[in-house]
Amino acid sequence: MMNQARSFRRVGQCSILGITALAVLTALTIGMSAPNHAVAADTVTDANIVAAIAGAKTSQDHEAIAAYFRTQAAAQGEKVKLHQAMLKAWETTVSGNSLVHMRQHCNDLIASFRKAQKAYEAMAEMHGHMGMGKM
Repeated sequence: MMNQARSFRRVGQCSILGITALAVLTALTIGMSAPNHAVAADTVTDANIVAAIAGAKTSQDHEAIAAYFRTQAAAQGEKVKLHQAMLKAWETTVSGNSLVHMRQHCNDLIASFRKAQKAYEAMAEMHGHMGMGKM
């Protein structure tokens, strides 16, 4: 009786593995055979920015990419403000070497975020020009 129970359990486990494998293969096959559509112009995100850039053909495509980069630039601007506020807070709570290190840390990040903000703004401007056929 025990051997028969083990045998049924093995058959059940093999069936589950077989069904799982079939499901995975089916999903992969469907995914690989699905048509590769361009990213819709109004849905550019971190997850699809590369595909949006690769498939950009219309002025709407480039404007959507420009909007994405403007959003990224604004986010960097918010980080600048946040670290400026943190710097002010540090200046009221610490002194000496700790303050020196915190100032350096915050100032380095502020400079980095400002540089990224300008780079994103430049990318937005470039895609805006591309959308108008100027590049």
